[in-house]
Amino acid sequence: MTGSNSLAALPATVGRQAGTSHGHVAKAGNAGGAQSVLHVAGIVDERAFAYIGSACRALDALGIDQMVVMFSDERYRRLYEALPARTHVVYVPQSSAGLFSWLNFRAVLQKVLAEMQFSAVHLHGLMPCLISAFLLQRAAHPGSVFYSPHGSKSVTSLRGIGRFITRTILQLTGASSQVAVATVPHEAHWLRRSTGTDTDLLEAAVDDAYFRSIHSGGEIDAETGANALVVATSGNPRDIEAVDRFIRLAIFLASEAPLIRFRWIGDLDAKSRARLKASGVEVIAESDDAAIARQLANVSVYVQTDTADGFPIHLASAMAAGCACVVYFSFPHVDLIRHGSTGLVAHTRDELIRYVGYLLENQPQRESLAQLARSEAQRRFQMTEFRDAVLRLYGFDAVTPEPGHAHA
Repeated sequence: MTGSNSLAALPATVGRQAGTSHGHVAKAGNAGGAQSVLHVAGIVDERAFAYIGSACRALDALGIDQMVVMFSDERYRRLYEALPARTHVVYVPQSSAGLFSWLNFRAVLQKVLAEMQFSAVHLHGLMPCLISAFLLQRAAHPGSVFYSPHGSKSVTSLRGIGRFITRTILQLTGASSQVAVATVPHEAHWLRRSTGTDTDLLEAAVDDAYFRSIHSGGEIDAETGANALVVATSGNPRDIEAVDRFIRLAIFLASEAPLIRFRWIGDLDAKSRARLKASGVEVIAESDDAAIARQLANVSVYVQTDTADGFPIHLASAMAAGCACVVYFSFPHVDLIRHGSTGLVAHTRDELIRYVGYLLENQPQRESLAQLARSEAQRRFQMTEFRDAVLRLYGFDAVTPEPGHAHA
């Protein structure tokens, strides 16, 4: 980043450097010509953060400056705080009126672009694309521009209209030089149809803690000494039916085999926690990757019931941890899981129960799927490969990781 002024005057913004206390972001600049990235993110949930967090960790390990401009959302505060300490984060408060929030976001972004220049600007989501495209055109910004929808409605529920909206925005704003970047294969196909140009596919990286975990596939019951099987899921779902699907699964299978344990790993709202606990599901509020990896090491069958679009980071993490996986059908899930090879794909709630029950009763099949899932994750989701790919994407020269960051 280059710029002669401080960001202390950013309007209506709470800014901070990741990992420090709140306060205004101080000058975040380097000498001209330094490599730097601006992530314009808007609303960031777990699936969008999968890519943003991976990119920030990978580039931070190489000493590349980065800034993230996004709305502040307390539900995902733990994600934001996990960003590398040198990543400059500019939070934009949200109001109850969505339009005013985006107008405020635009003012903050305009201030950033007026005071700084970046080697690359990555727009995450349709609204950041719309807002940023006009600003970037006016500023004649010299850096390369990239766009990722991250499960935006323009990809999912709008589809045909979304293709038209995206193409029109890119044409009218003069931002047709944007490079489209997908994080899952079906999104890459949609972007090619929308933009009429080649699309880069860059799947997010999974933390090394999951690959290092030693998978046991179950637990010893403290009272009986018998082997207890564990069925688990994780995350803070956007899909409102995700909790219902897991509760139904737990109630039915618990009545068939009392030595099965059911767990939800991750932060949930109070209502969901209460419903799960009432159904005999243990809720473990872990957010640290190393702690989640330890929990997944004991999981016999991992079940992904959240069907929201975007990169399914929790499913990818479970694959990396060596879990046998059953997923409820969605396009992102079948982008990761090949039915009968690296996991099982259920299209109905009854199928979900049947497939999980089948794996619980068949240890050889469970272990085979778990091994194949981990091999697939090692091939696709490791940080070393992601780091090389993100450098190529942004057009940066190869850089040696700084001391102490070799395994970001």
